Amino acid sequence: MPRCAPSKASITSGARTSRLSIRRSSIPCITGGHSLRLSSFLLARWAFGPRATTTAKPTTARFSWTRPPAPSANPLYFFYLAVLFIVFLWYDAIRSFFFSGHFGIGVGTLILTLNVSLLSLYTFSCHSLRHLAGGKLDCFSCATFGRSRFEAWRLSTFLNERHMLFAWCSLFSVGFADFYIRMVSCGAIRDLRLL
Repeated sequence: MPRCAPSKASITSGARTSRLSIRRSSIPCITGGHSLRLSSFLLARWAFGPRATTTAKPTTARFSWTRPPAPSANPLYFFYLAVLFIVFLWYDAIRSFFFSGHFGIGVGTLILTLNVSLLSLYTFSCHSLRHLAGGKLDCFSCATFGRSRFEAWRLSTFLNERHMLFAWCSLFSVGFADFYIRMVSCGAIRDLRLL
């Protein structure tokens, strides 16, 4: 039986019940109520979090120090990966303006350029870029390149406020661009050249 759980004798005795309620309020029970959530949190922090720094001999066998953190733990890794894909997509969009070595514009060119533009807006409106630009600073005027970082932070904040709009627009543009390229490649429709 847990230490803070009442016994049958303490329920019947009024004096012991009040002493028990004082003990319960000062030392939460690990087995019930919101104390269970607190103890689960503490157990998770103890089991999976970094060890205390007050150990006599530091060990190097800690997970957080021997390997890079998991990508889900740090969204910046996904941001860097997304920027790499955006670079490849911009390269493809720019190449789509050249037909057999000559400059030209077609419907497919416009669709690919619109697609990569919306994906770029979605990627660069991410909170990770906002944090990189200056989200961790308390004082822009005290930091190196403070004015330019403040302007970058303001722009990324402006874009971040519309992040969900860019998400939905880029979702539909990716689907439509894939559908259009598939239809043109299998010969179902013909790409109309505008210039």
